[in-house]
Amino acid sequence: MFRLRCPGNCTGDFLRVAASDRSGNLASYSNFGPLVDITAPGGRAVPNPEDGVLTTEIGATYTYAEGTSYSAPQVAGVAALIKEAAPELTPAQVVNIIKQTAKPLPGSCAAGCGAGLLDAYAAVRAARLAPGIPVFGSTGS
Repeated sequence: MFRLRCPGNCTGDFLRVAASDRSGNLASYSNFGPLVDITAPGGRAVPNPEDGVLTTEIGATYTYAEGTSYSAPQVAGVAALIKEAAPELTPAQVVNIIKQTAKPLPGSCAAGCGAGLLDAYAAVRAARLAPGIPVFGSTGS
């Protein structure tokens, strides 16, 4: 019998991430279930390798690439932005902010997609609004 190993089955201050497709539904290749904490987009437009370009150039065409390898780094990046905005936050507080600021998935996920879709803006804003943290754009910040 298969047993889920760490980190997906561990307890502690980390996030288990699911992937959404372009329509905001649970992606067909994503993990899901009651252990998932948050969902992030599972794909992005990338330069088409058939064009022979590695940078974005006018006239380059794009293709859509997908995978959970696009989702987890987005969550990690938002966690880093939260810590930059409020360095005194504990890992548990960072996890809490990410989960509390998630927005509903625009599609469906009956299988379990955690708190919802990652909202980077809302998460970083919430960290900046924490007591003693200057709000971005306010006087003196």
